Amino acid sequence: HVTATAASSSDFTEEDGSNPPPAEFHGVPSDVGGGTTLMVRNIPSECSQEQLLQEWPAELGYDLFYLPRSSKGKTNLGYAFLNFSSAVDAEAFRVRWHRKRFERLPMDKRLSVSLAVVQGFDANVAQLKQKPYGHLRSRHCQPVIIARGRQVRLQDL
Repeated sequence: HVTATAASSSDFTEEDGSNPPPAEFHGVPSDVGGGTTLMVRNIPSECSQEQLLQEWPAELGYDLFYLPRSSKGKTNLGYAFLNFSSAVDAEAFRVRWHRKRFERLPMDKRLSVSLAVVQGFDANVAQLKQKPYGHLRSRHCQPVIIARGRQVRLQDL
């Protein structure tokens, strides 16, 4: 699966059990850091990609959304990756969703949004393509990729 965050989830824990973003994201304007790929943790495992797409429509400015699934594809792994077209869009998403709960979905923990280790559209697509993702053949396990304003399949890139 896609590489996790710059800091492991056990490195930070807040009183509600959520994990704050790494320190380098606090107070640093996104146009200085330039990060465009975010990792969102504490997603309920029974949450589907379709449900998340209702909460996070593509109009938010991302060009890649990936919700890793279990090897059987029945549940997600509790985290997702979103790559945004710009650092400004990524920061707006982080501000809107960090330490928040979904509006339409029940959940116990608040979301934790932080920079992902792998940054950028091309690097994330390469990361997804380099490993044998047999279960990615199933439509509900495919990453959502937006190229030139339309959704495309990973294998078509």
